[in-house]
Amino acid sequence: MGLLFWRLLLVLMGCVLVRHTVSSDACEPNPCRNGGSCNRTGYGSEFGLDFECSCPIRYYGIICHYDKCDPGEYPCFNNGTCIMSYDNIHHSYKQACKCTANFHGDYCDLVTCGANALCIHPGTSKILHTRECPAVHVNGYKCVCNSGYAGDGINCTKMCGANATCINTGNCERGPSDHCNEDLGFKCVCNHGYEGDGVVCIKKCDTNAMCIDSNTSQILPTDHCFEPMGLKCVCNQGYEGDGFTCKRTTV
Repeated sequence: MGLLFWRLLLVLMGCVLVRHTVSSDACEPNPCRNGGSCNRTGYGSEFGLDFECSCPIRYYGIICHYDKCDPGEYPCFNNGTCIMSYDNIHHSYKQACKCTANFHGDYCDLVTCGANALCIHPGTSKILHTRECPAVHVNGYKCVCNSGYAGDGINCTKMCGANATCINTGNCERGPSDHCNEDLGFKCVCNHGYEGDGVVCIKKCDTNAMCIDSNTSQILPTDHCFEPMGLKCVCNQGYEGDGFTCKRTTV
C-alpha cells in the first residue's frame, strides 16, 4: 500500500512537471507571425492553447496570420498601398488606400484627367463628361488627350502645327514643337505668313497675291489659303515671290 502510494505520487508529480515545462516554453520560439507578441496563458485558453498572440493593428487570427490588407479583402488599385488608418469617429483602426500620384478614391480607382483631356472608353468611344475618370482596369475608361495635344491623359501638352513654332512668350526660347508645354510659358505660334491658333495655321497671302485652288485653278475670294486642301498663294500679275511676300516685278 505504501509503495503503491509513492509510485502514484511520483507519476502525478511528473505530469505536473511536464505540463509546466510545455507551458513555460509555449512562446519559445515565438509562434506569433507578422510581429505579434506572445503571451503565456497556461492550459485552458480559448483555443485550447497555452499562449495568446497580441497582433499589430493590421493583422488578426490565432497567430496573427491573417492580413486585413490582403488584396482579396481590401484591394488598392493602380499601385496604391493599403494602410491602417485611425477612425476618429468610431475610435478604431480601419483599412485605407494610400494612392500614388494622380489617383484617388477609396480604392485608388479614380484618376483626374488633365485640363486638355477627356475620359473615354477606348472600346466604345463613349465619353464621360467629367474629369473624374474610373481607372482603366476597373471598367475600361481612360484619360485621353484632346486633339492637338499629346501625353498620358493626365499631363497633356500642345502639339504645334506643321507651320508653327513652340516659343516661350517670356524669353523667346524655343521648345519642342511636339510637346509645347503651356504651363512653362511656351506657346505654339504660327510661322511668318501663317495665321491660326498654333495647331492649325493657314497661309495668309500677301496683299498682292491671290489664293488659287491647285486642282481647279479657281481663284478663291480669301487671303487665307489652307494648303492641306490644295490651296496656294500666288502673286498677282506684275509681282513675283512665294505668295507670302510679293514684290513688283522689275523690268
